[in-house]
Order: sequence, then C-alpha cells, then structure tokens
Amino acid sequence: PYVVTLGSSATAVGAVVMAADATAVGTVDNIKIQVTADGTNWQTVYSKNGYTWKQSNTFAINPVAATKVRIISAQNITISELKVHKPAEFSGTVTATGTNTNKLMEVLLFQNA
Repeated sequence: PYVVTLGSSATAVGAVVMAADATAVGTVDNIKIQVTADGTNWQTVYSKNGYTWKQSNTFAINPVAATKVRIISAQNITISELKVHKPAEFSGTVTATGTNTNKLMEVLLFQNA
C-alpha cells in the first residue's frame, strides 16, 4: 500500500485527490482508502470494487481525524500525486494538476510501504 504520514497529532481529513499517469488508467479492483489516528488501528473511509481509475481521482469522505492515510488495491496502481484536504478546505471539484492554496499536504513522490 501507499502510506502518507500527515503528522504526529491527528488532523481532520475531508478529501483525498490522487493523480495517475495517462498510461495507468483503467479499472481497479477493490480500492480502499484507510486512515489511522494512532498508527495501529486503520479505518476504511472509502472502498469500491471495480473503480474506474482516471488521471484525476477525487474522493470526498466523511470528516475523520488521521495521522496517516493509506491507499490499498487488489492490484498495483501508479499514483503520481496525492493531496489530502481538511474538510473545510475541500469544496467542489479539485483537480490533481490544479492549484489549491488551502492544501493540508501534497506529496508528489510516494514510497511504497
């Protein structure tokens, strides 16, 4: 899975935006977005089987406190960019290549944990 650390104290998360390379689009089996506030107990905040993976993928979630966010799928997926937004900062559509001055965090390169 891809794992991103947001900080040592839990922060409210309201949306996750992921970008993929044009060659990486297609159907993804069993994609999950999970969060943890304590680094041990993970909570699934989004799950779908047969998700159509696009160049820009926006997942609005119910606000939840987290210190880490991880992305899991049944197959390998390529994520070139990820943005995590606080609930109050996410309104409407956010594109993965656009500019949002209210970003909580932006990770351009991942480590596959």
